[in-house]
Amino acid sequence: TYKKVYEVGGERIICFRDLVQLVNKKIGNREKIILPVPKQIVSIAAFFFERLFSIPPFTVEHVNALGEDTKMDTGMIKKDLEFQPIQLDKMLDTIIEQIIKDPPNLL
Repeated sequence: TYKKVYEVGGERIICFRDLVQLVNKKIGNREKIILPVPKQIVSIAAFFFERLFSIPPFTVEHVNALGEDTKMDTGMIKKDLEFQPIQLDKMLDTIIEQIIKDPPNLL
């Protein structure tokens, strides 16, 4: 495993809109409207967030990453380290439970 780079992800390919809908469902916000916002506007907001908050809600780098194809090949990490990805639904449950138990300090 020395000098190897592993891609870590799940088997399921999901677009950002579907991820937002899934998170909303998990936290009980099923009726929330998802409004598409142009990338340029979100990038401008991210630029200012980076300067206003010590821990911004999102950054320009995050916005740029949303436009990238992030399909991952987990074959090597499964073979070398016996890694088994956790299903997205289960991982979201774990993350949401942790956030509820110990909310992050964002300011």
